[in-house]
Amino acid sequence: MQQLMATRTLSNKLLGITCSYGVLLGVLVLVLLTCLAVSWSLLFAFQIVNSPIVKTLKSRVANIDGTLDAAIVELQSDATVPKPTHVYIVLKGKSEFDNPVFSCTNVKNLQTEWKDSNLLIRCDSAKVFNSQNHFELDSPGSHYAVNIVVDVGKQEK
Repeated sequence: MQQLMATRTLSNKLLGITCSYGVLLGVLVLVLLTCLAVSWSLLFAFQIVNSPIVKTLKSRVANIDGTLDAAIVELQSDATVPKPTHVYIVLKGKSEFDNPVFSCTNVKNLQTEWKDSNLLIRCDSAKVFNSQNHFELDSPGSHYAVNIVVDVGKQEK
C-alpha cells in the first residue's frame, strides 16, 4: 500500500513537472512568435519608409507674365495607399518641388488656372490634406505673392 502511495506521489510530482514544462514551453513559443511578428512588422515598415518616392509631373501651367508655374505632381511609391497629388508654385522651369500649396488623394479632374496673380485650383472630387490660400516666394531681385482659390466639387472624408 505504501509502495502504491509512493508511486502515485512520484507520478503526481512528475505530472506536475511535466505540466510546468508544458506551460513554460507554451509561453516560450508565444514569446518567440511575438518577437518574429514584431521583427517582420519592423522590416515591412522600414521598407515602406525607405521605399523611393518618385514625383511625376502631370501638368505645368505658367502664370500671365511667365515667371511662375503651377505644377501638378503625383507621388508614386511602393506603399499600399492612394497616391498623393500635390500642387506646387515654382519659378518658371524649376523642377525642385518642395512645400506644396495643395495636397490630396483620390482626386478626379484636377486643374490649375491663373487669373492675374491668383491661382485657381479645381477638381471634381478629392480627399484634401493641405490647402493654402496664400503663397509667397522670394527669388533674387523678385518677390511673388499669390492668392490661391481652391474649388473642390465633392470633398471626401
